Amino acid sequence: ASNQTKTYGFGGTSASLGASGVMSSGLVNGETIGAVTLTTNDTTSTSGNYKVGTYTLTPSAATGGTFDPNNYTITYDNAPTGLTVNQLGLTVSATGINKSYDGTKAATVTLSDNHIAGDTVTDAYTDASFASPKVANNIAVSVTGISISGADAGNYSANTTASTKADITAAALTITAKDQTQTYGFGGTSASLGTTGFTSSGLVNGETIGGVTLTTNDTLSGSK
Repeated sequence: ASNQTKTYGFGGTSASLGASGVMSSGLVNGETIGAVTLTTNDTTSTSGNYKVGTYTLTPSAATGGTFDPNNYTITYDNAPTGLTVNQLGLTVSATGINKSYDGTKAATVTLSDNHIAGDTVTDAYTDASFASPKVANNIAVSVTGISISGADAGNYSANTTASTKADITAAALTITAKDQTQTYGFGGTSASLGTTGFTSSGLVNGETIGGVTLTTNDTLSGSK
């Protein structure tokens, strides 16, 4: 048998190995062999394809052509190296998930890939981050540390990074004015009400508000 080098996914049966990958010596008078049966000790994946690695490739059952097998004592030799199955390139893609503003670049994504139907492959990542923590649409998201696992993962070679986009939407923030009790004559402008008499809820990541403008529906006396 002749050596064969394949990429994972080419098949998982004797037929997928072909019937002509042999060399012969000893035929006489210009006789030919039409075909042989090729087998391997490789096993198959969940999807029924020969697994990645190097395995034996064994010919048998020569037939066809112009030769008569009854006229020969046939010796079948394995291929010197055999069947080499290389990993199939796997594309892992990311889809960004929108989030509410939290003051950080931390992102979340979902992963998908193009593995052969029937195989068991699981995608994972270690980090995803927005290019900016600010509110905006279609912000670039970088994904790193992509890896694959599962019963058939060894048959694939996957990318380790990916990129996508997602939105950061405004977070809800509530500012509530505090009650004030003053004595007449304290003032009659917004400035006299101060800028710090309030409480807030909804701030994230340790952010603070320095001041607000306070107004009232009170009216002024003749002296103001």
